Amino acid sequence: MIALYARISKKDKRVQKVSNTIENQLFLLRSYVSDNAICGEQEDIHEFTDDGYSGTDRKRPSFMKMLAWVELEKIDTVIVKDFSRLSRDHLLISELREKYFPLKQIRFIAVLDGYDSLSDENTGIIYPFKTLFNEFYCSDISRKVRCSLEAKKSSGEYAVAKLPFGYEIKDSKVVCRKDKAELIRNIYKRRKEGSTYEEISKLYDMTVSQVWRILHEPAYLGFHVWHRYEIESLPLKRRVKQMPEQWKMVSDDKNDIAVIDESMLSDDIVRYYGKSHRKNNARHIFHGITKCGICGNALCSDRAKKGWLCCRKCNGKEKKLIMTGRLYQLFFDRLKVVFYGEICCGDREKKTAGQIGNREIELFEKLCQNIKTDVDREMLLNIFVKRIYVSEPEKVIIYWRIKK
Repeated sequence: MIALYARISKKDKRVQKVSNTIENQLFLLRSYVSDNAICGEQEDIHEFTDDGYSGTDRKRPSFMKMLAWVELEKIDTVIVKDFSRLSRDHLLISELREKYFPLKQIRFIAVLDGYDSLSDENTGIIYPFKTLFNEFYCSDISRKVRCSLEAKKSSGEYAVAKLPFGYEIKDSKVVCRKDKAELIRNIYKRRKEGSTYEEISKLYDMTVSQVWRILHEPAYLGFHVWHRYEIESLPLKRRVKQMPEQWKMVSDDKNDIAVIDESMLSDDIVRYYGKSHRKNNARHIFHGITKCGICGNALCSDRAKKGWLCCRKCNGKEKKLIMTGRLYQLFFDRLKVVFYGEICCGDREKKTAGQIGNREIELFEKLCQNIKTDVDREMLLNIFVKRIYVSEPEKVIIYWRIKK
């Protein structure tokens, strides 16, 4: 099968657009396949498109699906408009072009860059420089945008994605709604009087986490706060939550945003701002893909028992659901069924376990041998799995990036 991959960072909002749209990219790729007689009579063509995804994002839906099909040996040729459409990450492109695709015996073609992995002329040094330039272009734009936003925030202008609870922009100024301001004061007052988070959440029809965020929000004291999150310069480009001591704050003199004063803070909140919040424990390998099957909220690591995933939203308490080791084993057992079904069965004919050949078993075992660390396991999960819902220890629903 031939895979045609197209990507654009922003969805086309204009009625007419001459170049660099998904449609024009696919037209170029189809024409290239037709003009060069790449597709055989019995060979299929499948189109993968990521509309509105950055080239630095490694978790693009169609990109991940295409790699999953490569793992399942359903694809033998990958064609893109140029290197930047596949990725703007120099290391990723180099890994795919020089190691991964040759290992999987995939023919890789970048049309406008004049690259074809079957040609002996494509061993020159120019291609690494092209991918480096693509990454530099993206990094340079990102640096300029960050500097511009940092200057706006430092001057007191609100250039953040989301305002704290209760605030809104009115006549180009940030203000707190009167009804929300009264609610916030009552929450602080009850906490000062000794009410628990759970009691406050039931009284005002909120979740415990919402109450916690309101009670630990510096904006209600009159501060403009940013840098709560940061994008790590890692292959996965994770959005990492920053500790309170790493936040950037300035007193907001332009907007009258103060709702409370320091005398309304309870003792535990005062202690919270006076201590370090750095954590040494690493996140679990199912981070970002596991959800509670009852309430739909994300699962997190249990505070008391290591290795357990729990839901902190159900009934306002931690509800232990499953151990990470057991969940991974369930995932892997079901992956075998999906794997054998995709490779051995095809779309029309199904085979029993006894009919599966030695080659297929050897292929799957080779995949298993390469999974040795938690990083490898997390990458495997992100390649094959969209979402996992857990409602009981053995009641697990997995949504795959590939069709069964």
